[in-house]
Amino acid sequence: MAKKAGKGKKGKKKADAPIGVPIPSPAQFDNLDREYETLERILLEKSVEAEEMLRAARDDRVTMKEMEKELAETQHATFAVTSDVAREYKASQESLIQEINRLETFLTEQNEELDICNHEYQEMVRQKDDEIAVKEAAIEEIKQRMDDMTNEFADMMTDTLTILRRQLDTTVEQFNKSKAAKDTGGADNEENIQNNSTYLAKFKEFNVEQLTITNPS
Repeated sequence: MAKKAGKGKKGKKKADAPIGVPIPSPAQFDNLDREYETLERILLEKSVEAEEMLRAARDDRVTMKEMEKELAETQHATFAVTSDVAREYKASQESLIQEINRLETFLTEQNEELDICNHEYQEMVRQKDDEIAVKEAAIEEIKQRMDDMTNEFADMMTDTLTILRRQLDTTVEQFNKSKAAKDTGGADNEENIQNNSTYLAKFKEFNVEQLTITNPS
């Protein structure tokens, strides 16, 4: 119990001591003033920087909103252009497919017509070849007939000339006899003259204008 009483006395002494801080010296006041001014200047600078940062942040926010708006407009325009390009591509593809199908159909028809034309041409060539073969055979037959006729005509002319030569020889012989009788004179002189005229006519018929008659004697 005595210890507790002692502690109570100590506490009372502390309560009786003066409360507060020691009063600084003028030099410390000057230092505090300078520090205060420095801190105040730093605070002002920081405030200015903070305002500039806030203004820059607001500007950045506005710029970001504008950029987002431009991006949205660009995306919309890009989507519209892409849609237009896709529609045009699809339309072009469909048109191209239709054109390809049309050309394939046209090519098929042309090939069929070409096959028909080739078949008709081959048939026409075959017919022409047959006609040419028939005509060539006819020509060969005509040539053979002409050769046969020529040979027959030559044989006939040879026979005819042989007969004419014999007749001419007989006529010449008779003419010579008549001339000999004329030279000797006689009752048959007028008949001989008439016979000579007949022989001369035969000579002209045989195209013999000049004839050398030899005396058989």
